[in-house]
Amino acid sequence: MKPRLHAWSMSVLALAVFLPAKPAASAEPAEDGRQAYAANCFRCHGQIEQSHALWPESVRPVPVVMAPQGPNLTGMYGRPAGSIPGFRYSNAFRVAAAKGMVWDAATLDRWLTDSQAMIRGSYMFLKLPEPQRGQVIRYLEAYSRSRR
Repeated sequence: MKPRLHAWSMSVLALAVFLPAKPAASAEPAEDGRQAYAANCFRCHGQIEQSHALWPESVRPVPVVMAPQGPNLTGMYGRPAGSIPGFRYSNAFRVAAAKGMVWDAATLDRWLTDSQAMIRGSYMFLKLPEPQRGQVIRYLEAYSRSRR
């Protein structure tokens, strides 16, 4: 019995040594998105409210002294556009939102590609390139789903 056990353990050891290691999965489902959000969105929209995890030191945003210029985006994926109570949306944005616009991957992709091309007269002026655009979209989707 001992020789078989030894042969089996040597086989396992050989596999562990010679097979390439898989990269470790991020602890957060959209860590790249969190970093892209911190770099591109945080200044105007503030921090996504997260009770389950703190922002890592490397991407921790500086607290905002004044109120954010844009609405907070916590839980916005899947929500109707223009639905934050008390936020003063531009007339152009209110007209577009009244047509039933919902924040999903396709809508966010168009919006973040060129917000003014999508809704001329909105308050947001942003052209976010790939891969940051996709990272932000995946982050907003992942965090919105975790709050449901």
